[in-house]
Amino acid sequence: MIEKNENFIAKMDLKIQGNRSGNDYYSNWEINRISNSLNNLYYKNELLAELDKQFESEISKSNILCLDGSLQYSNSYKKLNDGVLDMRISKDINTFYYLGVPISFGKNKKFDLIQLGFSIYREYFVVFNSKTHSIDVNHPDTKNIVPKIYNFIETSLKNTTSKPSSELLQLINEDVDYVNDLKNKKVKYVAEFENIRNTVLKNISQYLIEFDNVYFERNLSQRKVLKRGFLNKFNTIDRPIVAVIQDDNRIKILGTNMFIRNKFSKKNPQFFETKQISQNSPLIFIVGVSICLGGGIIRTMKKINKNKAADLENFKIKEADNLKNKDIKEQIEKAEEEIAELDEQMNEIAKQITGGDDRNKKTADEEISVISKDSNPELKSIQEDIDLGIRSLILEDMVVKDIKRRRI
Repeated sequence: MIEKNENFIAKMDLKIQGNRSGNDYYSNWEINRISNSLNNLYYKNELLAELDKQFESEISKSNILCLDGSLQYSNSYKKLNDGVLDMRISKDINTFYYLGVPISFGKNKKFDLIQLGFSIYREYFVVFNSKTHSIDVNHPDTKNIVPKIYNFIETSLKNTTSKPSSELLQLINEDVDYVNDLKNKKVKYVAEFENIRNTVLKNISQYLIEFDNVYFERNLSQRKVLKRGFLNKFNTIDRPIVAVIQDDNRIKILGTNMFIRNKFSKKNPQFFETKQISQNSPLIFIVGVSICLGGGIIRTMKKINKNKAADLENFKIKEADNLKNKDIKEQIEKAEEEIAELDEQMNEIAKQITGGDDRNKKTADEEISVISKDSNPELKSIQEDIDLGIRSLILEDMVVKDIKRRRI
């Protein structure tokens, strides 16, 4: 994320154009796909910048979480307010639960247990509820149970317990005594209910075993259920939710400028503004975005040109004895022209991103260096996935036609 200081109080208007030959009209489905893909790509690139900032502050990897839920377009996320959740408050624990099951970047015993505890609860009641829809029973009160699960894990870590999974299961069940409830209402369903309960228990048995394994820190190298999938989740979810554990009681959700509805404003440096979509042949998109995306475009172009240059050098080595051959010379000249052309295009885009001749060249060069630098090596797979998306969507399916920097 670019800090809002004297150098970076800016956004850019990015104009991209469809790169389709022949009939260059697009269906509404294609336009929606491009729009969604661009928005998701932008969101991930901004999150990457925020994660980089966390690593620069030397935060522990174990304090970075990816939730397995994806942001929903229909949700205004008003309950998140400033994005900080106080985990001493039941309401905030429930808000956290509904965002998704947490997966820590590094080893974090507490949140590994919370991951399993939340997974056990979800698995139990997804199966339970699907099989008891025709039975008149009181369904569990999630808002009451989830904080109990969270607090149980916190407390149990301070006071060693001999059978943590059994205690967790008892806690989940104690909120409503289903069997007694059934006996009082519809006796004929008791046997059916017990069969359902046994099915559910069998379904979550491996989770319960893993809960004890993590709790007692045993068999960690052979876990089957709990996998450290932070990077995989981030890359495979369209709009991942990432959080940072600030202290024992507070968790901060990153990137809230981009999805909490009451923060949507042209003055918001990260707000994705759809300014124009038109299809008067060719297709045109104009969006207002953070200059971080410009950095991602430059970073990707640098890599493309670096690879082209490396391929050219390898070709020259391979054809060392044939460099005077007319065809070989033409291939080399063509490759050199492509590299020079991309360099020129990259320099022009960099100039547009930084404000061109209106700003001090040293300041502009420093800004490009900051926003286009490679991420922390720990985040390499995320950056590679984003760069691939930028190349495919912005530099191949579409082409950059114009960038205008503007103050906000």
